[in-house]
Amino acid sequence: MVKKALVLGGGFAGLVLWRALLRDERVEATLVDQNNYHIFQPLLYQVATGELESSAVTRTFREIAHRTPGTFILGEVTAIDPVAGTVTLDPSRILTFDYLYITLGTVTNFFGNGNLQCLALDLKNAEAAEQTKSRIAYALERAATCTDREACRAWLTFAVAGGGPAGVEFCCSLAQRLHRTIEMEYPGLDSHDLRIVLIQGGGRLLEGMADPAPAAAAEKLESLGVEVFYGHRVTGFDGEAIRCGGEGQVPVSIPARTLVWTAGVHPPEVIARMAAPKTHDGRLVTDPHLRLPGYDNIFVAGDLAGNDRGLSWPQTAPFAIQSARHALRVTRAMLDGGFLPEPFSYSDPGSMVTLGRFDAICIFPQLSLRFGGIWAWMAWTILHLYRIIGMRNRFTALLDWFQDYVLHDYTGSRIDSTTISWGEKLPRETCRKSQKTSDTLNR
Repeated sequence: MVKKALVLGGGFAGLVLWRALLRDERVEATLVDQNNYHIFQPLLYQVATGELESSAVTRTFREIAHRTPGTFILGEVTAIDPVAGTVTLDPSRILTFDYLYITLGTVTNFFGNGNLQCLALDLKNAEAAEQTKSRIAYALERAATCTDREACRAWLTFAVAGGGPAGVEFCCSLAQRLHRTIEMEYPGLDSHDLRIVLIQGGGRLLEGMADPAPAAAAEKLESLGVEVFYGHRVTGFDGEAIRCGGEGQVPVSIPARTLVWTAGVHPPEVIARMAAPKTHDGRLVTDPHLRLPGYDNIFVAGDLAGNDRGLSWPQTAPFAIQSARHALRVTRAMLDGGFLPEPFSYSDPGSMVTLGRFDAICIFPQLSLRFGGIWAWMAWTILHLYRIIGMRNRFTALLDWFQDYVLHDYTGSRIDSTTISWGEKLPRETCRKSQKTSDTLNR
């Protein structure tokens, strides 16, 4: 009898599961996602800075499975009932399953600050990255027409909250891009008025990476003119100034019109509402085989997988892929009626971070190998090209990089009416309405 397999979320983990299950004749696999495309999230910051077109990092699920009869449903998951064996989609569509794979990923965490959620930008999906790119272009245009020097400097101040890989990579790329853009396209602007600020809550950058990555990142940012505020957290943003401070720190107000948020993520609301054990950071507790305790047919893979054994799994693509593959092995063993594999154990393949063009840091602990510079950048480029889904996407990424790095011709931003209206300080209700409209269009 064919089993119904339901995969919730088409990120790295969900895509691995769905594509593999589509090839298993014993399973009828269905993927559910609120977007109809898979996105290569590690390169979203380059979409935001104009180094890549969003078409290079996105591919629709139906394109991915075009040669395999598969089922895809566009929808937002609003409820998961492990007891009843059902999943509810908005609006009120109920799906049943024999096997369930929860790979919904995380959402941006603004820590309950409504103004930040309303006015800050993020890099969580393709639409957000495009909006950030448009916002940067809008800020440059406003600065170019300012008659007041202080107002011009505020428009040319770009703040980034969060000193993890996304924040560091975005700052490096943004600094290099804006200095060149102002020089080539805005002769009326003074590049000395450009200010890029990175606000980091901890005492060092790249806290999840081993040495020498944090020191190398700090040195690179300093060479690019990026100011780093250590031990500070953003406490407020009204569209005109950013307020930040920290324990033992003097509160600071930064005149700025643009804030990009990379300071944290948390599980989506549907996970928070589930009646299931959770870790301190809201992830779902799993057994040694990544299943919900008491439910052998419900697996959790990727960013939402937690445990009660004192392990802190990273919310990265390598972990998502390894956890998905383990869930597949367990599923196949159950379908075969055989013995289960060994409990899941994460093997850290290493980490990479780019520091702008032709510069990166690679750390491979299993090989005791750490190196930087152009050779690390080449290794980073090859690996990311390999992981991008589809030859067309890989070719597009290569072409965009060639145009940007060699010909110095980047993918410029178009400014639409949404960006213009959003660019001024708006009431929170207006922001919510704009976000709701955007979400509706995305679906």
